[in-house]
Amino acid sequence: DNGIGRLKSQEIQDKRKSNHESFSTKATDDRLALINNNQHQKIGVITEDVYDAHQNALGTKISINIPCKKYQ
Repeated sequence: DNGIGRLKSQEIQDKRKSNHESFSTKATDDRLALINNNQHQKIGVITEDVYDAHQNALGTKISINIPCKKYQ
């Protein structure tokens, strides 16, 4: 995502005084919770803010970790 970054987005949302929660984020979290239920190795999501050398926001990086079973 090459948007304004989560910090700047949060600043804008704070000014709006809204309690809006992203449907897609909530739906993804709920789906992962169902998939991960009773699993030893969990699927995980990492959200990172991306900045340039001058600490200007470049966007957000989302990484999805899906563990694989080793077959012998």
